[in-house]
Amino acid sequence: MPKLLFSFLLTITCCCLFAQNFIPLLASNKNENIFDAVSLPNKKVAILSYQNADYFSFYSEKPSFEIFKDQLQVMDSVFTKLSIVSRNGILEDQISFYSTQDSIFGFEQLKVFGDEIVMWGSVFTANHKTKAAVWLNFDLEINNTIVYDYNLDFSTSVFFNNSYFFNINSNGNILCASSNGTLELDRFGNLVKTYNNGYIQFPFIIDANENYIHPEPQYQRVFIYSPNSGNGYSIAENQNYDRGDIGLESYELALNNSKSAFYVNTLFRNGCAFTGSKSAILKYNISDFSSEIFYEDPTPNCLTGELGQFDIDVYQDDHIYFANKAETCGFIPPENVTRNCKVEYINLFCLDEAGNLRWSKYLGGDALYRLNGVIATADKGCIVYVKRYEQGVNKQYEADSYYLKFDKNGNVVEPLSTHIPEQEANNYNIQIYPNPAYKWLYLNILDDLLKEQLTLNIFNLKGQLVLAQKLNNTAINIQYLANGNYTYAISNSSKKIKSGKFIKL
Repeated sequence: MPKLLFSFLLTITCCCLFAQNFIPLLASNKNENIFDAVSLPNKKVAILSYQNADYFSFYSEKPSFEIFKDQLQVMDSVFTKLSIVSRNGILEDQISFYSTQDSIFGFEQLKVFGDEIVMWGSVFTANHKTKAAVWLNFDLEINNTIVYDYNLDFSTSVFFNNSYFFNINSNGNILCASSNGTLELDRFGNLVKTYNNGYIQFPFIIDANENYIHPEPQYQRVFIYSPNSGNGYSIAENQNYDRGDIGLESYELALNNSKSAFYVNTLFRNGCAFTGSKSAILKYNISDFSSEIFYEDPTPNCLTGELGQFDIDVYQDDHIYFANKAETCGFIPPENVTRNCKVEYINLFCLDEAGNLRWSKYLGGDALYRLNGVIATADKGCIVYVKRYEQGVNKQYEADSYYLKFDKNGNVVEPLSTHIPEQEANNYNIQIYPNPAYKWLYLNILDDLLKEQLTLNIFNLKGQLVLAQKLNNTAINIQYLANGNYTYAISNSSKKIKSGKFIKL
């Protein structure tokens, strides 16, 4: 186990004075949340975001068809969006998934299979709840969408239970939980097989031999299932920690590139009272399923467990990223309930393969924050996603999605500048008109070779990106933008080639 250094604690104390502000990722007057994000083979990141008109707890008030139906008009019929960002965090493309008064879609998790993104989520109707899957290419073109038969009897609670998780096997079929066991479903809506032996537990990783592996460190056991032989079994772990010290409530599994080990984020009670814990990482060696405390949050805070408050990801084995919330503040408590504090911080740690700390960051300090996740990127850096609430700016139940991009050395990677100068870069023959504009912006691009290579980003006066679109046509629909002043930037794959301002009427 890595040693906890006094100098690191001193660094945490001092850097409160220099906390880094996050950057807006999305921009709306709705309650934004990042449900999931995955790195893509093309070195970009796919982000699954969710928005609703109210903030509510998934525990005390489970979402229902009636709640979503009441919010449908306020949300412009869209609860879920899938976005593509560059590895520097710049929003490049986005697709919305529309709901109707009869069927309401809410997607919860992403996977990458070959050259496709697979979305997994829930469908609400007045009488039923079922699951849906969407298969898209990296340009966000939908290959197929399936709403599965409700008679498959998916788990009764739709959010934050086993039916929230899914996986994809080597045949390209979806594995998910139901009340009757684990289901294997093909991408066309057909039931391939039902596994009833109980050895497939969610979430799980798939090792080099295609075994499904699910750890339960709080019970000192690991479940293994081989789909090739049809055999499942559990084994006792060899652990370097006491079973009673693990308070596992929700976790992510991060497999290394060689598939020789995987990491689990957990709650560790070392030095804390029974109701308190610290965020920690467990490392499992797949060869013998031994596990150890790989890294423990060195800060002195003992927190109550909050789902989604810590995350881990690996893209390159020698840069492992771990993030957690530094305080428990209640984030957005119900009305008339006093907040414990007005500002919060997020911890970010970069570790090497041995669990040694490369660098750390103490982020936030200007508002209340909830950690949505950390994604390791192809350049050995990472992107941290948070949900942000600022008193006096956000409404009672409204929060916004923000991010920060870091390189492998812990330096903040700034986005493309949103403070666009008055003059325009005229090195390309591009015209945008009319100005002011009402419902449409039109582009005149004289060089036809450029059309498929350009992206248009539109920013509001807060610097928030409100529209991102590839310029494969010359008409841009802006009727959903609020009236006011905007800036725009047109970029190719490597640089900004034109910028300017316009007024939306």
